[in-house]
Amino acid sequence: MRMSSLRTLLAAVALTACASGGAAAPTSGGMARDPNVITAAELANENSPSVYDAIQHLRPEMLRPRLANSSSSINSPGDYAVKVYLDGQQVGTISDLRSISTSTIKEIRYLSPAQAQQRFGSGVPGGAIVLTSR
Repeated sequence: MRMSSLRTLLAAVALTACASGGAAAPTSGGMARDPNVITAAELANENSPSVYDAIQHLRPEMLRPRLANSSSSINSPGDYAVKVYLDGQQVGTISDLRSISTSTIKEIRYLSPAQAQQRFGSGVPGGAIVLTSR
């Protein structure tokens, strides 16, 4: 009976460890960073002139389109492009980030396809990058 309890406890510990596998990665300062958010503090320490360059350096995975449903058919790359929003208004796609200065932005947030569709509607099957200006 005691061995069974020990196995149950070990299984619970293992499941807890697996469940925390998606936690934010620590930064060099020891604090955890959200892989879907670039903060004002990170942008202040970044010497990139454009938002595109800052994202490319800090969170390049934000620039890769992801489909909400892997079985979705794709008619053209534009069908699943990551859309860019500035203060709630769509301003274009990833290439438009090159014309936005990091000095004007307070926060950069990536939304998954499901999150983007919930917030902005069905026209964002590749996800969204949401910019908040200063």
